[in-house]
Amino acid sequence: MSEPLLDYTEKQKVPLTLFFAVAFCFTQFLFFIDEGYNSFKWMLSPANWLVFFIYLFPMILCMYLGWRILKNKTWSVLLGLLIGTSLVIFVLLGWREMTG
Repeated sequence: MSEPLLDYTEKQKVPLTLFFAVAFCFTQFLFFIDEGYNSFKWMLSPANWLVFFIYLFPMILCMYLGWRILKNKTWSVLLGLLIGTSLVIFVLLGWREMTG
């Protein structure tokens, strides 16, 4: 008998490097187009790096959760990216409204 092409009993590993790479590139793009600068001058300020990671980690978390909930489907990465970005924007805008 021939071997099965896919072994469904083997657990698929979490593609954390893929999540990080997608979130990193997307966040880099957002910061590149931010405020019309169209440059990477923001990298010179440590405070901007803090904000960068505030965007990055929720995106990675939402991609991971989407991947787990949607049973490893590939399009869950895109869904997690959109949900993570929206979550950060809503949290930051809500915090800004509360502080005045």
